[in-house]
Amino acid sequence: MVQHFRTNPIVRVELGAVAHQPNGRPAVPYKLVLKDRTTLEGVLPFEWRLGREDWQGLEGLDWHLRKDLR
Repeated sequence: MVQHFRTNPIVRVELGAVAHQPNGRPAVPYKLVLKDRTTLEGVLPFEWRLGREDWQGLEGLDWHLRKDLR
Protein backbone atom coordinates (compact mmCIF):
# COMPACT_ATOMS: atom_id res chain seq x y z
CA MET A 1 0.00 0.00 0.00
CA VAL A 2 2.69 2.49 0.96
CA GLN A 3 4.68 1.87 -2.21
CA HIS A 4 1.52 2.10 -4.32
CA PHE A 5 0.52 5.48 -2.87
CA ARG A 6 4.10 6.73 -3.15
CA THR A 7 4.03 6.22 -6.92
CA ASN A 8 0.30 6.85 -7.40
CA PRO A 9 -0.75 9.44 -4.79
CA ILE A 10 -4.22 10.70 -3.95
CA VAL A 11 -4.91 13.84 -6.00
CA ARG A 12 -8.55 14.55 -5.05
CA VAL A 13 -10.85 13.77 -2.12
CA GLU A 14 -14.63 14.14 -2.26
CA LEU A 15 -16.75 13.86 0.88
CA GLY A 16 -20.52 13.57 0.88
CA ALA A 17 -23.02 14.71 3.47
CA VAL A 18 -23.16 13.04 6.88
CA ALA A 19 -25.99 10.51 7.06
CA HIS A 20 -27.16 7.95 9.60
CA GLN A 21 -26.58 4.25 8.99
CA PRO A 22 -29.26 1.68 9.88
CA ASN A 23 -27.52 1.19 13.25
CA GLY A 24 -27.96 4.90 14.02
CA ARG A 25 -24.30 5.84 13.73
CA PRO A 26 -23.23 8.65 11.42
CA ALA A 27 -21.32 7.92 8.23
CA VAL A 28 -19.79 9.95 5.41
CA PRO A 29 -19.55 8.74 1.81
CA TYR A 30 -16.14 9.39 0.25
CA LYS A 31 -14.39 9.13 -3.08
CA LEU A 32 -10.63 9.38 -3.61
CA VAL A 33 -9.03 9.86 -7.02
CA LEU A 34 -5.47 8.69 -7.54
CA LYS A 35 -2.93 10.15 -9.93
CA ASP A 36 -3.65 7.42 -12.53
CA ARG A 37 -7.39 8.29 -12.24
CA THR A 38 -8.21 5.13 -10.29
CA THR A 39 -10.98 5.80 -7.77
CA LEU A 40 -11.46 4.39 -4.30
CA GLU A 41 -14.87 4.96 -2.77
CA GLY A 42 -17.06 3.82 0.05
CA VAL A 43 -18.73 4.94 3.25
CA LEU A 44 -16.74 5.91 6.32
CA PRO A 45 -18.72 5.03 9.47
CA PHE A 46 -18.02 6.80 12.74
CA GLU A 47 -18.14 5.56 16.34
CA TRP A 48 -18.27 7.58 19.57
CA ARG A 49 -15.23 6.88 21.76
CA LEU A 50 -16.46 7.48 25.29
CA GLY A 51 -13.01 7.47 26.92
CA ARG A 52 -11.71 10.02 24.43
CA GLU A 53 -15.05 11.83 24.12
CA ASP A 54 -14.84 12.16 20.35
CA TRP A 55 -16.01 10.54 17.12
CA GLN A 56 -13.56 8.30 15.28
CA GLY A 57 -13.76 7.02 11.72
CA LEU A 58 -13.87 3.24 11.31
CA GLU A 59 -13.08 0.85 8.45
CA GLY A 60 -13.20 3.39 5.64
CA LEU A 61 -9.48 3.40 5.00
CA ASP A 62 -9.12 -0.39 4.88
CA TRP A 63 -9.42 -0.66 1.09
CA HIS A 64 -7.20 -3.73 1.06
CA LEU A 65 -9.74 -5.70 3.11
CA ARG A 66 -12.65 -7.34 1.32
CA LYS A 67 -16.10 -7.35 2.86
CA ASP A 68 -17.90 -10.67 3.17
CA LEU A 69 -21.01 -10.19 1.04
CA ARG A 70 -22.89 -13.18 2.48
